[in-house]
Amino acid sequence: MATLYGGAMPDDFVSGEELTATEFNKVKNYWIVDGDLPEGPEINDGDVVFVLGDEVGTPEAEITAITGSGVTHTYGSYIAYEFKTSGTITSTEGTVVEALIIGAGGGGGGQYYAGGGGSGGYLSVSDCFLSAGSSIVTIGSGGAASIGGGGSINTQGSNGEPSQLGSYVAVGGGLGASYSAPLTVGFDGASGGGGAGTVTSPAGSGQIGQGNDGGAKANSAGGGGGGAGSVGGAAPSTGNAGVGGSGLSSSITGTAVGRAGGGGGGSGSSPGTASDGGGAGGTTSGFDGDDNSGGGAGGGGANSGYGLGGVGGSGVVIVKVLATNASSVDTTGWTEVTTAMLAAAEKKRKAERKKLEAKIVLEQKKLALEEKNEELSGATQMDIEGDLI
Repeated sequence: MATLYGGAMPDDFVSGEELTATEFNKVKNYWIVDGDLPEGPEINDGDVVFVLGDEVGTPEAEITAITGSGVTHTYGSYIAYEFKTSGTITSTEGTVVEALIIGAGGGGGGQYYAGGGGSGGYLSVSDCFLSAGSSIVTIGSGGAASIGGGGSINTQGSNGEPSQLGSYVAVGGGLGASYSAPLTVGFDGASGGGGAGTVTSPAGSGQIGQGNDGGAKANSAGGGGGGAGSVGGAAPSTGNAGVGGSGLSSSITGTAVGRAGGGGGGSGSSPGTASDGGGAGGTTSGFDGDDNSGGGAGGGGANSGYGLGGVGGSGVVIVKVLATNASSVDTTGWTEVTTAMLAAAEKKRKAERKKLEAKIVLEQKKLALEEKNEELSGATQMDIEGDLI
């Protein structure tokens, strides 16, 4: 099939030369054909014919340098660079086999029956285009946890941050709702945060093409955060929290891995589970989403006292190329992450979590003592003596 297009023929056009986009737009009466020249409409003198063939199309990008830190996966005829921290990837103009960009998960809601955080946005791009030069790689940080417990202890968490590869952006997941005002609404995000088990607590909405909505709450039970693969689970009944929405699986690193799951809802008795990097809900504190998974955090579920949501999982960017297009890569600005390094980071994160929980308990005791002192300050000496008898 052939199609005739119009334009103005450049005076200095030479057959076989490479045209810029501006020059191409000046070509007069050019034809795009697949295979032989058409037998239909006459091709006149001065017309230009472009024949589609194997050499037509966007070239493959050649990777020349990477910076940041992460893991290099080599398998078959491919190399996949998994960025765990922000950096850059330098290449010639063209496409890579595949790229996976996942935003960070949202934080979990706090205090009683809180909602799970939504997963980060999930973008899987085949024949991903990279501009010539250095493309920015940004790894989003997981959303902060909400803290509930009354008074000054109440702290609002946050949505996850976006991750980016060049012009491709995966947004962050939504914060789960908390029981205590004014934190009672699940936030919108790539996937929405789950609702909390209070009178009015709607779940957050997800973004089409990146995630799904959060799950609805029930009495004394939070809804699950939305995941990249499905909506967050609605709390099925009183006291039984919703599960986190499922994520999606990819074999871009050579092994199938599920990522971008939503966080489970919180409950004092039966919290929601989670998968694919999402954090489970808790009976007191929600669990964190996994690092570099984009998983939403679990919601807190304390029946009394404070409730601490989990922290959303950070995002990730993975770029898969043919090994022949990455034969000479400058890695002087790249740190290869080892299993030992990951274990040390996890140990540090757990220690910081315990320190925060201990601080919250102390703050709650202090708050309770202040409230008791306020009650006593209004009592008469006779009231006090009467209480002591």
